Amino acid sequence: RFQSILNNPNAFGELCFIGFVALLYLIIVIDSTIAKIAISPLTVLLLLGIVLSGSRTALLMTIIFSGVILAYYNYHERKQRVYLIVTFVLAIMLVVYLAFGGFPELIDHIRADFDTSGRDKIWYNILKIISDDGLKGIGYGNLTYVYNERFRVLTSAHNMYLGIYAEFGFIGFSLILLWLVFVFVGTHNRIIVPQTDRNREYLIVANALLIAFLVGQMTEFSFLHISTINTFILAFIGFSFNIRQRIKPV
Repeated sequence: RFQSILNNPNAFGELCFIGFVALLYLIIVIDSTIAKIAISPLTVLLLLGIVLSGSRTALLMTIIFSGVILAYYNYHERKQRVYLIVTFVLAIMLVVYLAFGGFPELIDHIRADFDTSGRDKIWYNILKIISDDGLKGIGYGNLTYVYNERFRVLTSAHNMYLGIYAEFGFIGFSLILLWLVFVFVGTHNRIIVPQTDRNREYLIVANALLIAFLVGQMTEFSFLHISTINTFILAFIGFSFNIRQRIKPV
């Protein structure tokens, strides 16, 4: 994945998104105001990298991640709200800049008839596989091989939900989705409990990352596979579980 960042916009955009989340997390963790200010400009560079990569998935994940962070505005500690306001203002300025002709190549790429880069054909073929083996599934990690046998193309599902359904079947798909909902709801229920601001900030980042990941996986299939972002999301889920043990839910 790292080797392809120079010629694969999705890989470059994904890694910039991971870096953006990691830096925001560091800004929350670090106590020194000077250190926070020192590393904040790096988030702007990573946002620029996401925009210039032209990766619609990474751009959408960044928007969703930032939106969820803002949605928890009332639950942030006071000094974090200042950063949120500044981020919101910068986001509006970026949108205005794009609306008035900024980064025309990016806009043309995003608008390009809203094409799915061939993913629609892949999804249609996976639905055929699901119609034949959807109840029991074809087995974990087997989709690439089964797809190649049937359609003579080596590819990913490019959709986590179709990929999980095809591999795990209806029961496995349902259990995984229920577990992910359990993770989100359980974390949310502890965010809204009166507690130390630091614990709450950790949980907000974890939930925002989870939601952004689940939206981004509508066009990718990284969950439960060997990948950078899968490792990152599972680490944050585990981290949120660790914090949740110390907080009584509502």
